[in-house]
Amino acid sequence: MKVFLTSIKWIFCTLVVVGLAAFLDYYLPSEAVVQLTGTDVKRMDTRKGRYLDHEGANVERVAPTYTRDIRFINAITAEDKVRVYRNEDTGWHWPPYFKFDSADMTARTQSILSSGDKPFVQVTYYGWRIQLLSLFPNLVDMKMVEPGYRPVNWVRIVFFTALAVAGFLFWRWYRGFRRRVEARLAEQVNDAAGPFRRLFGAIRKEWRSWTGP
Repeated sequence: MKVFLTSIKWIFCTLVVVGLAAFLDYYLPSEAVVQLTGTDVKRMDTRKGRYLDHEGANVERVAPTYTRDIRFINAITAEDKVRVYRNEDTGWHWPPYFKFDSADMTARTQSILSSGDKPFVQVTYYGWRIQLLSLFPNLVDMKMVEPGYRPVNWVRIVFFTALAVAGFLFWRWYRGFRRRVEARLAEQVNDAAGPFRRLFGAIRKEWRSWTGP
């Protein structure tokens, strides 16, 4: 039973760690150096599903599908790998990138492309590209860089360093807290068992006085 509970505990902890890592990897900024190749606007579905009749009847109806235009920026890496980024404002909502300039970013991309050159740009984005789900990362910033430039993602470095330090400090505090709790419980057990020990000691001493050593 103890082995089973231990296994459940480790499975749960592993799922929590994997889920947290996926969450952070998705929403923390990523950086890449690419060459811009074009812009695009696609009309995409933004809401699907089913809903109950507004009068409360137990009849499900297919919900209407809402669509809207979404801007995209196309690029290619130095290794000739295609990259497609969503170009949407985040506004004041989650994630807190406070992006309001998606239209300006499209105009800037078109201006760069109209010059005839294909300079390298460093793009900052969040999210994943999953073709099966038509999921695209969202571009939040771009700037011109020199060919061969390798970005350093300081945000991730600082964040995970602070997270590691916080985790280490919590682990140290938890070890000390656990030792104090275990010591206190041991003291309570000893205090509770003290009268019984004295009673059995007196009985054993009396018994030996009758039976001999």
